[in-house]
Amino acid sequence: MNEHVPSIRNSRGLGEPLYLDALAAYAEASNEGRNGTMPKLVASRYGRSSKESTPAMVLVIFVNLSQPEPKNHFTIGIDDDVTHTHLCFDRTFQIEPKNTISALFYGLGSNGTVGANKNSIKIIGEHAQYFSQAYFVYDSKKSGS
Repeated sequence: MNEHVPSIRNSRGLGEPLYLDALAAYAEASNEGRNGTMPKLVASRYGRSSKESTPAMVLVIFVNLSQPEPKNHFTIGIDDDVTHTHLCFDRTFQIEPKNTISALFYGLGSNGTVGANKNSIKIIGEHAQYFSQAYFVYDSKKSGS
């Protein structure tokens, strides 16, 4: 391979906007003598391919940060088989109690399923020993289109 052409492994952007802002702020403070030492800053990407971030993924980030040389420019939530920047995490790690029940309801819209699902969540939450939480996603298409 030509040494002047970066490989796929080394060709990545400088970082996400928040990482770049933090890096610039610390560099400016250090340059102006307002900051003694530059802290170790790492960049990451999460939620790739519409993946949800889980507590297990957050835990592995803190494990990574506790290392003497933490991995920089890492991803979580996907197995990056091209650049191998992902952090492996324990998929069995859970923070919910064993008796937690999760449910996923689907609805097509215009057939009453959204309203029925809202009512179901309200009924579950009305019982004193249960807690309920719901998150609804809608699209902007007119029904039947």
